[in-house]
Order: sequence, then C-alpha cells, then structure tokens
Amino acid sequence: MSAAEQDLAKVLEHLLAHSAAEEVGGVLERLGRGYSVPENFGPIDPESEEPATEDQKQCPPLELLNSEGAAAIYTPLKEGEIRLVRLHPETDECPIQCSLLNVKKSAGSEYVAISYVCKGGQSDPRTIHLNGTPWKITQNLESALLHLRDRSRNVLLWVDALAINQNNIQERNNQVSIMQRIYSGAERTIIWLTPFDDPLVALYINLANLIASNKLLIDQVHLEEVPLWVLSCTLSISNLSYWRRVWVTQEVMFSHDVTIRYGARAIEYHAFSDLWSRLCEKFKYLPTRLNNPTSTLLTRVAEISARMMRFGPNALPQAGSALEGKYISLYDWQNFIPWKHASDLRDTVFAYHGCFPPAVRSLIAVDYYKPVEEIWTRMTRIFIEESKSLDIILKICDKTLSLPSWVPHWATARRSSPATQKDICASGQLPAFYHFLDLTDILHLHGVAIGIVESVASFGIESVAFTELDRMSRASEVPGSKIKEYVDFLCRDFNIHEDSAAKDDLIAAV
Repeated sequence: MSAAEQDLAKVLEHLLAHSAAEEVGGVLERLGRGYSVPENFGPIDPESEEPATEDQKQCPPLELLNSEGAAAIYTPLKEGEIRLVRLHPETDECPIQCSLLNVKKSAGSEYVAISYVCKGGQSDPRTIHLNGTPWKITQNLESALLHLRDRSRNVLLWVDALAINQNNIQERNNQVSIMQRIYSGAERTIIWLTPFDDPLVALYINLANLIASNKLLIDQVHLEEVPLWVLSCTLSISNLSYWRRVWVTQEVMFSHDVTIRYGARAIEYHAFSDLWSRLCEKFKYLPTRLNNPTSTLLTRVAEISARMMRFGPNALPQAGSALEGKYISLYDWQNFIPWKHASDLRDTVFAYHGCFPPAVRSLIAVDYYKPVEEIWTRMTRIFIEESKSLDIILKICDKTLSLPSWVPHWATARRSSPATQKDICASGQLPAFYHFLDLTDILHLHGVAIGIVESVASFGIESVAFTELDRMSRASEVPGSKIKEYVDFLCRDFNIHEDSAAKDDLIAAV
C-alpha cells in the first residue's frame, strides 16, 4: 500500500471514528457488499425511471389539492414583486407554520432560496399551515422546512411551491421569467438533498469537508490508488435524483453563496464540486467503452465520468457563474438536456431561460399557456437560425408528440444521436441553405435530389449503427473484440435490452 493510499485509509478510519454508531454500521455494510453500483447510476434515460405506482397514479396533483386554499391565501403580485415565505419558530409538537409576504424585489429583504427535488412523496402529501390554512406539500419539502426552522426566530425563505401560486398560470409565467433575479437576490441558496438513507453520501460530504479544511492532497494520489470506498461514495451521491433536475443549472449559476445540506450535514458547494472535479479529472483517464470484468466499478465510473465531462461545467454548474456573464450555449443545452428530468416538458426550455445569453433569452418567452410542441418548435427554429446549421436534423427520434419532422423530441433526442466518431453530414462543410415559410412550421431546404428513401427503420438508429459496424468490419486494423465492444456500447446507450431481437440483429451484421 502506497503512502497516499495509507493516508486515504486513515481518512476513512477518521471519518468512521467521528460518525454515529448506526452510520458506521451502514457504511461498513454498504462497502461490504462489494461496492455495488446502482443500476440507474448517473444520467439516465427519462423512460428508464421507475414507473409510477398505483397510489401515485391515483393521487391528484398538489395544485388541485390546494386549489381552494389558494384563492384565499394568495394576493396578486404587483409589478416587480416576489412572494417570500416566513417560516415561524418551532414549538413543541406544533405543525409547521408559514405565512406569505409580498415584497418588492429591490427592497433588500434577506432571504434564503431553497433548491430541492419538488417531486417525491406526492402520493403521501404532508400538511402544514400556510397563512393559517391547511396546505399540502411533498415529503421532501416538509423535511427541508423541519430542518431549517429556528426555535426562536422567523426564517425568511423563497420556496417555489409556496411562493408561486401554481394555480395562476400568468403568475407562473412572470415569476419563472425572473427566476434568475430571485436566486441572485437571495442571501444564500441551500441545496436540499434527499433521501437521508445512504451513509455513503454522508461519508462523501465528510470527506469533502475534510479535504477543504485540511487540504488533503488528493491530487497526488494516482488513479489506481484511489480506494474503492471513495469511488463508491462518489457513485452514491451522484445517483441522487437532485442532479437530474432541469432547474439545478439556473439556480446554482445565479446564486452568490450555495450550501449543500444532507440532513444535519452541511458542506459549501465549492468544496463539494472541487472534490467531484478532482475525482472526475482522475476518472477521465479510464477507458470509457471497455468492459473490464475485473474492475466493473471503475468501468461504470469511467462511463459516467466521460458523460459528465462531455457536458462540461453544466454537469455541475459553477456557483455564481452567470453573475459574471458566463452563460450556457445552445449547443451545450441540447447536449445535456436529454439527461435531465422535467415533470413538465416545457421546463426543458423554461428552466434554462436565464442561463442563455441575453440575445438568445430575448427570443424565448416563458408562457405556460402554450403546448410543449409549440415551445420545442420555436426552440428548434432558434437553434437553427442561431447556429446557421441543420445538424439538429440528425437527432432523429421517436415522435410521441405532434411535432414537425425537423423538430427533435428534446427529452429523448440523446438516444438518437449517431454513435460514431464524427458527424454524418451529406453537405460536408458547405453552409446550409434553408428558409421557413411564413406563418407556418414548414422548413424549406435547398439541395439536390440524389435518390428516394425506400424504407425507414422503426427505431431510427439502426441505419447509423449498421453503417458504422460495416465501416469497422472493413477496416483491417479493427479487431473483432472492438466491434463487440461497439455493439455493447450501442445496446447500452440506446437502451437495447441484452436479450432483445435488436441486439441479435446488430451481432448478425458483424
């Protein structure tokens, strides 16, 4: 064991020595299972999430449960106003008590903005008292309020589920369009991570705090010396559903000061992201498409690290970066949006409204009256006109919505991107010639007719896959094992099941 490895082993011993007995047992039990990797670790396909239970399907949305109370509780917001939540002090056996306060955005009120997973526990909503009226909230929000309320004073918060009248679409439009101002005006933003049932997540936070305070030189640790318990902790915290929220990027980019809370534990966001970035820097040297049976954990970490690196700073956005004029490009947005989850598909655009450069932002109106088809069509047109490219048409995907043929299903477009070393583009580097017919969704392209499409594959990726396989099989320098790795990669990245006919077709083509 190297000196660096011994140092990290001592860190684990130190962390366990300062943890509660039940947490120590949980950590050792998790580590004793062979550092198992959750099957849904990391960015996932939206369709692979667990299906809703019968209770969840039958449970009405909270907006409906609170509709009667909303009429009595909410007073209209004037121009330039936002609504804050006053969390009243804790009293023995007293339910959570909150009241609402309309304030001018420029009034200088010191408040804390909460960033959390809105969904979760909707099938078993909890009740608080809002302006004296019973009000239904999710279990995630209840846990945040319970931990954040003080025993002696009011705490001023901004929480979307309470501060915005979710039953008033016009108010939602106005408030979402100034979301960047709400978070930039907060004294602090708290990221609330749940659930609290993974001791490895707590261990990661303790490790990051230790490194931040004692300057543990993890940069000097070689890749092969990073203990598996560190990797296992990284996997666990990365698998929390919070990181898949579409709203995370905007909330963090416009926040001056960000703190992550995991139950009673807290860590500054910069310390958390610093450790994550250092580990990703090490992980990126691992192979990303190899399946080494002796190191399954490292292989899975490498795969997810490669994806995180591909999205750049947007995978873990830099706190306050937008306040310095650092926005995300449309190219970055279209790359990582399919890895995110939005309960309302319109939020695949609206949640990033403030993240775009002002010139692009001015072209996008936050309007929840419009259907997602209209919003995605508008966004795709903006993408084409801003990039002066038609590459977006390569994102062939399932048409589960009534979209024009040139508009991707943005929530699933990742699956359809060609898995090749370079883009497939018939026009090469030539500029695209196109125009949109006035007052229609028709994209008129200029080109040369070279043939007729005789048939179209049902899934949309087979032709690309077979073309690449054919190229690889013809290349003498490509061994058969490489082709098999590519088949495995296709099956994994395009959600082709191990024993499905689609995989048999791919193998038969080799």
